Amino acid sequence: MTADEELSKGCRFIEEGKFDEAKKIFLKMARKSIPEAQFNLALMYQDGKGVPRSMKKAAKWYTKAADNGMDEALLNLGCMYLLGNGVPTSEKKAFDLVQKAADNGYGKAQIQLGVMYEFGSGTVQSYEKAFGWYNAAAQQDIPEAHVALARLYASGNGVRKSETKTISLLERASSMGYGEAQEILGTLYYYGEGVPRSPAKAAELFRLAAEQNYPSAAFNLGIMYSEGDGVEQSDEQAFVWYTAASNMGHSDAQFNLGVAYDFGIGCKKDLMEAAKWYSMSASQGNSDALCNLGDMYENGRGVEKDFDKAMTLYKASADLGNDLAQCSIGDMYRKGEGVPQSDQEAEKWYRTSAEKGCKEAINELVKMGKDVSGYNAED
Repeated sequence: MTADEELSKGCRFIEEGKFDEAKKIFLKMARKSIPEAQFNLALMYQDGKGVPRSMKKAAKWYTKAADNGMDEALLNLGCMYLLGNGVPTSEKKAFDLVQKAADNGYGKAQIQLGVMYEFGSGTVQSYEKAFGWYNAAAQQDIPEAHVALARLYASGNGVRKSETKTISLLERASSMGYGEAQEILGTLYYYGEGVPRSPAKAAELFRLAAEQNYPSAAFNLGIMYSEGDGVEQSDEQAFVWYTAASNMGHSDAQFNLGVAYDFGIGCKKDLMEAAKWYSMSASQGNSDALCNLGDMYENGRGVEKDFDKAMTLYKASADLGNDLAQCSIGDMYRKGEGVPQSDQEAEKWYRTSAEKGCKEAINELVKMGKDVSGYNAED
């Protein structure tokens, strides 16, 4: 069996989940200084496939493969030095490794080197050099390079600003099925920036990106279904896409999914599920989720009533500037829920909220017989 055949066999074992067999093949070949085997062994340790995850051992095998001239290993090892994974952090070492692979014509390394020049990582920042390396990778028709070039053309960094070239590059990357380009292009079509506004085209692009697990694209598609913008209005489809984005950790989608379960929009009403998704969104600092979860604890909806938790959540939301949370704190002081009753504290919080245009807070001040001139309620 030739070396190539053995490597193919090892890779096939990986695909089949037969990691022990794959490791035996790769280890045997790696000890013979075959770089592809050393690289695959490094990947196994990096991903923890069939072996205990060990960034240190991954770095060891990437180093051996890199020493044997493998560009992919040079790049991966460079990224490990950049992040300090398994090796001491060294931006300079990372830059040198990535540059070596880029000089050899490895497109992905050329893109990474462009990133390092663009953001001054391990080298002096240079948009012009970043452009040069992105352009080199783009000559190999790599979609990530097209998107990176589009970013520079959009900002005018390192090259003359050009809306036309920005769109052209994004269109090229999108046509190659690259999700990031589809998501960016979808946003441009939605707002009509550099292209004629087309919500329908935006929805089409967001769908393509969402199907590749881009959470913001899935969230945007959910919004469009909710509003009937560019697609036929469907609360059920909005729920589907909010769920998809939520499962990918998108905070705003998790909040919207909580609202859907809270009020039965596009799904069966389920207060426990609502509390779950509000909580997940709140843990990421979403002020609306913090506020709504506070309401659930205040009123015992889907969770056991707990005024202390409600106040804690409201205050966390209020600290982020949420006017409804500020109003709710005023309500709790006015009613003496979990805190000593205090009209003075209530008025303070109502006024803080009213200054942001909260109608509920303004109405409460009116009920208290307070002057509300100067406040403008927002719709």
